[in-house]
Amino acid sequence: ERLLYDEEYWRRISARGVRAVLRNHTYRHRFHEVLGVLGVDVAFDKPPVVTIILKAGGDQRSCIEMLKNQTIRPQKIIVAGEKEDGEDLLSNLEAAGYNAEAWRRECRINSFQAGDKDSFFAVMNGKDFYGPEYLHDAVDALGYCGTDITTMGNVYLQKGGSVTFSGNPASECMMTDTAVSATVVAKGCVLSSALLEKLLTKRSFKTDIPVYSRYAFEYIQSDSSSMAQSRLREKVCL
Repeated sequence: ERLLYDEEYWRRISARGVRAVLRNHTYRHRFHEVLGVLGVDVAFDKPPVVTIILKAGGDQRSCIEMLKNQTIRPQKIIVAGEKEDGEDLLSNLEAAGYNAEAWRRECRINSFQAGDKDSFFAVMNGKDFYGPEYLHDAVDALGYCGTDITTMGNVYLQKGGSVTFSGNPASECMMTDTAVSATVVAKGCVLSSALLEKLLTKRSFKTDIPVYSRYAFEYIQSDSSSMAQSRLREKVCL
């Protein structure tokens, strides 16, 4: 009965169900189990290759802790932003064991476009909160959505000590023509100079290609005030 009247509860149950199916109950999983019973040793899928384009800003300690908690470890982190903030964050990321480098625009775009078809990039804002399953959920969505780029049409907003949802849940799990830059996760082949400029300079923008709006969980757009990550997880993590 609660599923009929509590929209937030329904959205959470739905998102958990999608995650459970994609992680454990696809035809690929069943086929792998059958091969195992037959004694055929076949390696399962390789972990996805994800590069993060990280906009420097906010509390660096919290930002690095958030990255450590991701269930998909990024292959590389590229730091973009003001030179002083970027250099400081870059050295701290390297000290934490990440393969990190400063942004070099054109050569990096070319390497994305020429990369493996299963490579992805994610734009993340160091000021915002990303739950542990953020990257994993986004890469999963790219596997079933039928397009090469995903975003969140609406997001949770943190202002002071409260977290609110920014819009209509009907915008989830459907195509949209608007991308929220800090929630974009896409296949490397779509990155271009024009798209990159929008991702790094605009909070949201209209897109020239179809974009899939996934569930808004695992992300909070934060204001300048601090709020314990444990409280943020309670609000948006599944």
